[in-house]
Amino acid sequence: LAAAAGREDRSAEGFLSWLRALKAEVGVPASLAETDVSPDLLDELVGVALADGCHLNNPRPVAREDLEAIFTAAFAGGVDR
Repeated sequence: LAAAAGREDRSAEGFLSWLRALKAEVGVPASLAETDVSPDLLDELVGVALADGCHLNNPRPVAREDLEAIFTAAFAGGVDR
């Protein structure tokens, strides 16, 4: 991805650092905690994600528990993976 984005530093950490800076520059929140989305909506968010057929194309199976963990991490401060 770093090469495709034209980054000189093609390491994973270099790419992620650049991506974090880009997100901040264009105003993309670093986590759900920085939005008006309430953690009380966790079940609804997981339900929407499960209903979206895109997760079926994920390289590994995605279960409800996986999505709950991802959203919980996003509310806690972000997901870098």
